[in-house]
Amino acid sequence: MINSVSAKGFKGLPDFETKLERLTLLIGPNGTGKTARSHALSLAVLGYVPGMAKTNPQILAMFGNGEKVVVEVRRDGKRLSRGWFRQPSGQVTEKFQIDLKRASKEQYAAALGGLKMFDLNAFQKLSDQAKIDFVFNVFPPGEDFLKLDDAIELKKAERNKLQKDIETLNATCARIHQQRATIDLPSGTLAEIQAQIAEAEAQLRMSRELAERHRLDLAKIEAKKEEQRRQEALQAERAADMEQTHGRALFEEIDKTPVVAPDTWRPVPEVHNAPAPAASDAAASIRLILETMSRTGCSTCAAVLVCRRELKKLQEVA
Repeated sequence: MINSVSAKGFKGLPDFETKLERLTLLIGPNGTGKTARSHALSLAVLGYVPGMAKTNPQILAMFGNGEKVVVEVRRDGKRLSRGWFRQPSGQVTEKFQIDLKRASKEQYAAALGGLKMFDLNAFQKLSDQAKIDFVFNVFPPGEDFLKLDDAIELKKAERNKLQKDIETLNATCARIHQQRATIDLPSGTLAEIQAQIAEAEAQLRMSRELAERHRLDLAKIEAKKEEQRRQEALQAERAADMEQTHGRALFEEIDKTPVVAPDTWRPVPEVHNAPAPAASDAAASIRLILETMSRTGCSTCAAVLVCRRELKKLQEVA
């Protein structure tokens, strides 16, 4: 960093030295040397003032007292001096010093350590690409340049996403405002609406209670019907058991009746207006029917029961 700038024989002004900080602002009325100090700093660093004289004679004529002009900067404890002098021959030469010792132009430039001057007016006249080149020349990118480029692209993507999110939110807000404008709010005050809601809730509770009682009544009716069906089924089962028991008793009683052999049967001639056949012949026919049904596997059907009952009656008559 440059710590100070000074000049001797500069534009006929008194010799001056101004200390510089990292940020230095020069203020004052016209003619106090604000521009002279900036020009002196440019001469010391660049060897010319951008947009103005660049040759040695022009520099001495524009900024010196006619014979010489010396500018100096202090940087990191070193004194770097640069001057233009008119020789007896009239020629103007440029000389360099480092810590009051004569130095070459190359040594002087090395001692400056790559210092650069920025002229805003000249910068504004540059093209866009020239401005970019100038900035990268003044502030050359380091090894993290590619990382910086990636970070820039990432920020661009984030910016685009945020822009889309903003557009989506704006559209949502517009839709909500439109829907809000179409809402048909109920008439009446808030207290009246709350009263209507309370009345509706009371009616709903009453309806639920009635529905619950109706459900319980239906459940009782269904339970009674189920009990009635169970009783009827039980009675039918009992009746079937009684009928089966009665049938077995009848079978046992009929089985005790003797059966006449078929060879004792006697045919009855068919005579018109003849008397009814004897009971023994009818009994023999019934026995034949029972035997036939027994051989064919019908020993337990209702016809067998009827035949045996009639057979018993005939035997009692006989």
